[in-house]
Amino acid sequence: MRKIVLSLIASATIVFAGNAVNKTVGSTMQLMHSGMNMIAEGFYYNDKEKMQEGIEVVEKANDIFLTVDIKSFLNKKVISSAAVKNITSSIKDSIAKLKQDIDTSNITKAGTDYGKVLDSCIACHIIIRKW
Repeated sequence: MRKIVLSLIASATIVFAGNAVNKTVGSTMQLMHSGMNMIAEGFYYNDKEKMQEGIEVVEKANDIFLTVDIKSFLNKKVISSAAVKNITSSIKDSIAKLKQDIDTSNITKAGTDYGKVLDSCIACHIIIRKW
């Protein structure tokens, strides 16, 4: 499973040709989705290893967003790059806390941290999709 996840991450970082930004953002969103689902599944089945794998995927996907000009993806729609940086920074902080709380078996706090990561995802989707 870990090899599959790492190959997905590697392929997402290589997608910088042709319609690169759209492909990169789409692939990265799929990685985020996959990572968040892995974390949730880890909670459901009491599987810390699955949660750690999901955290790794989300971290890598979040790092990819820092290399993408999000305005190109949005077809020049008005969006503050500061807003995107704040959201990616928030995800980075929340995922670090999640990782720490899982490592120390503070699962209740880890659940709250997972919710904060999800809140950041929703905040970005509100901006991009005009929810």
